[in-house]
Amino acid sequence: MTTQRSPIILGQLDLSFYAVQAELVRRVLERRGHPVEMRRGSHDAIYPLLGAGKIDVFVATWLPHSHSVFWDRYKSEITPLGMAFEGGESFWAVPDYIPAALVASVDDLKTPEVSARMRKRVQGIGAGTGVTQRSVRVVEAYGLADHGYGVVAGSDAQWIASIADGIAAGDWFVCPLWRPQFLNKKYRLRKLDEPRLCMGGLDTGRITAHNSFIARAPRDTIEAISRISIGIDAITDMDYFVNVDGCTVEQAVSRWLADPGPQGWLDGLAPG
Repeated sequence: MTTQRSPIILGQLDLSFYAVQAELVRRVLERRGHPVEMRRGSHDAIYPLLGAGKIDVFVATWLPHSHSVFWDRYKSEITPLGMAFEGGESFWAVPDYIPAALVASVDDLKTPEVSARMRKRVQGIGAGTGVTQRSVRVVEAYGLADHGYGVVAGSDAQWIASIADGIAAGDWFVCPLWRPQFLNKKYRLRKLDEPRLCMGGLDTGRITAHNSFIARAPRDTIEAISRISIGIDAITDMDYFVNVDGCTVEQAVSRWLADPGPQGWLDGLAPG
């Protein structure tokens, strides 16, 4: 029987693809005897708590691009440990039924033939998120406002609904998107070239921890967190289970862990 250890406060951003990652981390911590208290919220709410040490472990910091504004603010207080995923990216995308010969890049959105058909409202998520802030930069850098385009911040549900409704209607629209995210599996969405890289380049999702937690936590707990590696495909699959198949977060994680490939994933995180 595992001896109970000190509680850990685990923070996550309030989106489903973070929730499945956090659930895996929670199970790793509980296996080591730590009661886990979850804190969920927006980027603007969670990062200050992490920086102040009111959250011990956080899932997940995108480096070096998408969460750079938060990393630059709190990097002296937090340390990257485990690996949630590699090769994450934020980008603009269009439905695949829009011909690639007409729309292959962000610049193509300005051509008269495309602009005449394209929905001009670019639905984003929270105003404080990297993907929405960077989308605003895209509009500015490419002169898209002159052609009627504008980014509108909103909830995760509004963003998902705008994509689902647009595809159901066969509309021409562009949307901010990222990987890992279940919509990449549910729909055929094509990434647009964006040569000025306003959306950033490839990111790594790191499980980060406040330095005070690292100083006081048992070494085997820190080692276990450091050995975590989840991956984009796994996160996308679990996110799909939640949003398409109707699983709870806990059911989605258990379903993934029961698959032949990930079987033994938790056991493989024993201290080396």
